[in-house]
Parts: sequence; C-alpha cells; structure tokens
Amino acid sequence: MVREVVRGDTLIGIVQEMLDPQHAWQELAAFNELKRPDRIRPGSRLRIPAAWLKPVAVQAKVLNLNGEVRQGERVLKPGDALLEGQMLETGPDAVVTVELPDGSRLRIAPASAVRLERLRRYHDEQVIDAVIRLERGRVEAVAQPGRTRPFLIRSPHATAAVRGTEYRVGALDRVATTEVLTGAVAWSGTGPGAAVSAGFGSTADAQGKVSEPRPLLPAPDLRGLNRTVETVLSEIAFPAVEGATAYRIEVAADARFERPLLQSVATEPRVVLDSRQDGVHFVRVRGIDLLQLEGFDARAQVLVHARPIAPQPRQPANGQIYFDTAALLQWQPVAGVQGYRGQLADSADFSRILLERRLASPQWQVSASEVGEGARYWRVASVDAGGLAGPFGEVRRIEWRAIPMAPTVAIEGERITLHWQVPAGHDSLIELRWQGPAGELTRRHEIAATPQARSLSLPIDALPPGPASATISLTAPDRVPTPRSGAVGWVVPDPVRSLNGQPWSVGSGGLVGSPDR
Repeated sequence: MVREVVRGDTLIGIVQEMLDPQHAWQELAAFNELKRPDRIRPGSRLRIPAAWLKPVAVQAKVLNLNGEVRQGERVLKPGDALLEGQMLETGPDAVVTVELPDGSRLRIAPASAVRLERLRRYHDEQVIDAVIRLERGRVEAVAQPGRTRPFLIRSPHATAAVRGTEYRVGALDRVATTEVLTGAVAWSGTGPGAAVSAGFGSTADAQGKVSEPRPLLPAPDLRGLNRTVETVLSEIAFPAVEGATAYRIEVAADARFERPLLQSVATEPRVVLDSRQDGVHFVRVRGIDLLQLEGFDARAQVLVHARPIAPQPRQPANGQIYFDTAALLQWQPVAGVQGYRGQLADSADFSRILLERRLASPQWQVSASEVGEGARYWRVASVDAGGLAGPFGEVRRIEWRAIPMAPTVAIEGERITLHWQVPAGHDSLIELRWQGPAGELTRRHEIAATPQARSLSLPIDALPPGPASATISLTAPDRVPTPRSGAVGWVVPDPVRSLNGQPWSVGSGGLVGSPDR
C-alpha cells in the first residue's frame, strides 16, 4: 500500500501506527531508499508492504440462520457478533450464513463445525485476512473479488486458498472436497496440490493426497418443478442426472438461500416438499457423484397454496354406487376454519360444476334428484375465518344408478308374456311368485347380456290359476346388481272349457296391480 506523508509525521510514528511490531523504522526507510529518514516531507509517498501492516482483529456477524446454531454454550441468533477463534456448530437441520467485514460470506451446512481461526484487518485495508477451519461438514464461500490477501478454508485433509471466487469445501469421512463454481482455487494437501478452475472439483484423501480435478456434474433439469402445489406435502420428480449417485436438495424462503426451510440428500431424483408455510418456495438441486463431489445447482420456484388445509374425505368410499338413495358425503374436520366449500361435477376435471355449497359442518347430503344419474365427482375445500377458501382436497367418485322399471305383462287367453328393456351389457334376472291353495311357488329366469341394448320378452306358462307377480333386477358389466324393481301382478285365469277341453275365449284375466315403478 502507499501512505502519503502529512505535516507532523515521523517515520517512527508511522511504523508504530501501521506496522507489525516485528518491523522497525529502519526497514521501512531501506524499503523506500530514504537517504534522510529523519526528514520526510509532507506530500511524499511511502510504499508499505501489505505483509508488514499491523493486524487488527475484526468481527464477523450472523446474517441469517435456521434451526439451532451454537457458539459454545450460546445459541446464536441473526445479528450476533462472532470473534476470531470462535467455533460455530450447526444442528442436523440447521444452516447459518456468516458475513465477514469485507462482504465475503460463508454458508455453513447442517451438522457442521467451523472455527473462525483468523479474522484480521491490516490498517485501513478493506479486504481482511481470513482463515476458516472446517472441522466437519460443508461450507459454501463467496469471497469478495479483487482480494490482496488470500481467503483460506482449511479442512483436516486439505486447504483451499482463493483471492476472489465462489466455491465449496467439504470435510467428510476420510475425504475432503472442493468444488469451484467461479474463479479458481489453489487446493493443497500434504503433497503436490492442484489448481482447480471453475467447473471442476477435486478431493483429498485422509493422507492429504489431492486428486486430479474433474468436471462437475451438470445442473439437473428442474423445469417440471416450476408449478403451484396445493398440498402441504408434495412429491415432484425430475429427470436423473447421468453420473449422479445422489442429490442435494435445498428449499428456502429467499432466492439467496439465506432463509432455508428444508435440506436433504436423496438417492432418487425427486423433491419431497413438506411446506411449513404458503408462498413461493425457492428450490435448488445438484447431483453428487461417486467421489462425493457436488455438481452445478439448478433452481426452481414452487408456489405453495395449501392453506387453509384441504379436508380429507372420510366416506363414502371412492366409487360408491347408490340406487335412488341420498349420499352422505363426510370428511375430517379441519381445526380453526369457518366452514367448507363443496363442489360436485360430472367429470374429474370439474369443468362443469353441477352443484356447489357452503357448508358449516363436515358433511353434505346429496340426492340423485339434485345432480341426476351417472358418475359424479366431489371435492371439498376449507374456508378460513376471513372467508377465504383454500385448495380443494382429494377428488372422489360416486355414482347414482336407476332401479329398473317393473316388467309389463300381457295376457292373451292362457298365454302370459313379460316385457322389459335391457341396457347394453346387462344381465337380467326375472323372479316370479305365485300364491295358491298349495302354497307359494317361486321361479327365477336369467337372461345373459348382449353388447346392444334391447327389448326382451319372456313367455310364462305352466302356472296354476291364481295370483302371480314378477320383479326384475339387472347386473351391470362391473357385476354390481341393482335392487329388484317393483312387482307387477296379475291373476292366472282358470278358464271355462268346452266339452272338448278347449278354453272359451271369454274372460282373459286381467291385471290386479300396476307396476310400482
């Protein structure tokens, strides 16, 4: 650096003010080739080696944190000052971002231990002399560019030295790692070191042997994650990265990932988002290779709109079928809500709403007369105290089916015939009952389905005279039978016969009842 001499300055005074005590005024005079060190003129300029400057310990500060982060017995909070020599430890789910006085930042990952081994400023230099000791875990560093002093991160097996870059260092079981995202890192162990440039990573084993730098894995494709989700717990898959054995997944409330919400390492390419709040969630993912080097980040934004939480359906079961009876739809109550919003539609995409209700209690009774026969779909959302409805929950299917009409009966003399309509694919079951002096007679007639709808007729013969009735039930292609129809009744005539045994054509009998349906 250069110091301009002002009136009243002496060489001894400048040395006492600015230089480390190990350096004397004679050294400064010799370095500047001063012939008369006892006479220095105001306005002249003295060159001072940066390495000679007097160091002053400075403080770092906690910028952001999530979870429990300790410095000794002290539980840290944002804004806390950190001194040279202090150790920071993060819990298994905790992350902390530390800012140094020159603007450089350290982001310390969960289950890590980091010592601020040296934090010093030399006179009025902006850039500080920083040595960080990573005992275990991982740390991401962004060192300010244009540094005049190195920024060192030491792990048990290797040291990363930079003068302005963005990189990561890991102290894992029996291996240290560094991954360089911008700039370059001088990576050294006990033997020959390596110059690791942007886009490459290197390891150091337990003996301090540094590996040849290798390319980092490319960023995953997270385009499918840019979406809105309406459940508290969501699972979103993304394409696998070739060469990745695992993935580091981070979720934060801010784009700089200084307010982390979730962190995990997964072996499958999917993000499990267990949101603790609504709003935009910032996601970043990177692949991890066989050597435990972590690749480039990919980023996405997931908008969570899951509150008030959607109710979970209780009954009826999905696909429940009803015949001319009302359906009682019920769901689990949600604590703290004002009520519920229910919808019923004729398709699972709810493009056409048949019925919508605001409901005070967790149930809703719906009849076929309100929505018609056929497959119907229902869902429910919670409504908060301000009247705002949240996302809809699980969609369930119910169906109303008609009970078949009773068959019609035609009587012509002694000939009795039943007639009815059959939908395509339905089996028919006719049940006959006859009551006479000898007791009750029952018959069953089964007619198999055909692919087409049709009209059927069934002759009824060999019934003794007396009252008779018939019902019909149908079995659909899914093998669900309908209830029996109403009964149609008639009297089997007892014809008056001529001398040759033939019935007279008088009194053809008649219906004694009409169909119930």
